[in-house]
Amino acid sequence: MDKRAWVHQLKAQAAKQGPDAASWYVSWIDPHGPRRTKSCGPGKVGKSIANRLADTTHSELVTGTYQAKAKKP
Repeated sequence: MDKRAWVHQLKAQAAKQGPDAASWYVSWIDPHGPRRTKSCGPGKVGKSIANRLADTTHSELVTGTYQAKAKKP
């Protein structure tokens, strides 16, 4: 199983809005199977937030402490 989180921008969004205006995303594979993605906002601030979230998520996946946040109560 892939236990990593990665930071990226959507190519279409970056081409349309420019790389400084496009949002940064963190993606990872949930231990239960589905791929998860979280948007962190545009620009340098968004990239910084995305990198921190990717580091946190990666460490949770590796240590086995990852808890999926339910969208429904």
